[in-house]
Amino acid sequence: MPEVLQRQIRSSALEFATQVIEIVQQAVAGLADQFSQGKPQIAKSSGRRPAQRTAKSAPLARSPKDAAALQSSLLGLLKKNKEGMGAEAINAALGTTTKDIVKPLQDMVAQGRVTRTGQARGTKYHAAG
Repeated sequence: MPEVLQRQIRSSALEFATQVIEIVQQAVAGLADQFSQGKPQIAKSSGRRPAQRTAKSAPLARSPKDAAALQSSLLGLLKKNKEGMGAEAINAALGTTTKDIVKPLQDMVAQGRVTRTGQARGTKYHAAG
């Protein structure tokens, strides 16, 4: 790149940076004045509603009836698959997500209705008995 062009770019960049610094300094000074006078401006809401639940957000709370139905489905599926199933296979069979099944599986393991073997992605769940 020619030296003249490099100097022009450097000069323009320095001028731009100087302008940005001045703008920020003015904004900070304005806020300092507002706070010293005891009347800071508070940003107003955009008026937009909060985002709706997406597939990746936390699952909604289930009623006891829904939780029992999910546990029943899980147990029935595990009884049919004697070799055990991982979370991905369970989700594929039931149309659920891992977030949907973690708590019910933990509860059933604690109750002794389901056993767990393996660790991490190698974890498999088996119907007890």
